[in-house]
Amino acid sequence: HRFAKLKKVDLELYLGEKLLAEAKAERFREDIQALGIHPTGECGFEMIFDHQLDTAAHAYLELRSKRSRVPLAKITINGFVVQEPMRLKQWFRLISSKSSIIFMHIPKTAGTSFNILAQSILSRDGFVAHAELINDTEITELQKTNRYISGHIRIGLIKKYFALDKAALYTIIREPYAHLNSHMNWLITTYTSNDDTYFKYNNPIIYDIGRDLSKYDFTSIENLHHFVRDISELHSAFFDNMQTRYFLDNEINRVNQQHLTEAKANLKLFTLVGLTEDYTTFVQDFMETNGFKIPHLDKKFNISKSSPLFDYHNKTVREILYPLVCFDLELYGHIKQMNQK
Repeated sequence: HRFAKLKKVDLELYLGEKLLAEAKAERFREDIQALGIHPTGECGFEMIFDHQLDTAAHAYLELRSKRSRVPLAKITINGFVVQEPMRLKQWFRLISSKSSIIFMHIPKTAGTSFNILAQSILSRDGFVAHAELINDTEITELQKTNRYISGHIRIGLIKKYFALDKAALYTIIREPYAHLNSHMNWLITTYTSNDDTYFKYNNPIIYDIGRDLSKYDFTSIENLHHFVRDISELHSAFFDNMQTRYFLDNEINRVNQQHLTEAKANLKLFTLVGLTEDYTTFVQDFMETNGFKIPHLDKKFNISKSSPLFDYHNKTVREILYPLVCFDLELYGHIKQMNQK
């Protein structure tokens, strides 16, 4: 609410004049609170609707205040927020030919924290946090009016969509065993969470994987063996050396030594590759490289509250899971050495 920020606003989503869904803006948003936009952060919302969208007749969804019916935002069918012309005029700033910052957001690596930091600095210069949700036609136009672009997009697609000679690339990679544990925990949460049902309705593949994982007791050595042995080719992309995959030009089934060589070669495209375990140093280097003097947020957000699924410090556990992280381990070690030099 503009004048009473603690007031929970009732929202409606329209397609033309057809009401699709309603929600109250009351969900906790850690990032919004951290940026100082809302005092408590209890202003998020989720809307789910079953209607088939007539995309031929309407290009945009419209978010409105239920009480006043005032339009608050236009949203493309794939979820891209479109600013009104006057607001664009107020916020738009000329982007220099070499100033784009592209962040390859590998999930569960502190990328959300980095996006929040970047938003606190660059929101007025144009900021996009989930480029992977934008269609091919629109994503190729982002670089013209947005200084910061982030997304769960591998390097091959970044090469396809963006002019790399007019951009600086950044990413963060995490210790592979810890990353695998965090990623699997997150997959389970997509199935078990009652608060966030996005994947149930929008990505049933991930939701079903989370359901299957939730049946395992990963503290059992026998179950760990079964899990690693039974991963299908279809599901390998969700578990097999996930971080190395982001540095590849093409989608693959299983990662091998040749792919690792390709990933290492693509590292030269990045201005900086940080480590989750040394996040503060990455932030400091990013700030210095870009000449940002604004006090930064080095706190980590979106941290899982779930207990570890397995003891990834245990030697036996590490040996069992090794095939799923072996190339990630080599890549992580290589990047760590590069950063030390």
